[in-house]
Amino acid sequence: MLTENNFGKGQSLQPSFSEVVTLGSDVTFTQPRLLYVGVSGDLKVDLWNSPTAATGTVYKSVAVGDFPRLVRKIYDTGTTATDLVSEY
Repeated sequence: MLTENNFGKGQSLQPSFSEVVTLGSDVTFTQPRLLYVGVSGDLKVDLWNSPTAATGTVYKSVAVGDFPRLVRKIYDTGTTATDLVSEY
């Protein structure tokens, strides 16, 4: 599917790669990531466009499925959602 979006004309909204996210400490990404939540729970993240000194936003009771925001960082403390997959 090709569509216009914030990233420019003609780019697909589908991710090219994915990887399982293993928490145990905070995870910071060097490029924007979409997240898939496998087991619902709270998700504490910095969004891609948030200041680098951000302290995280907690999204309560995130449902299973795609988390519709571009993420820069996932915090271990404050995140109870599991089976996370990053898509980029």
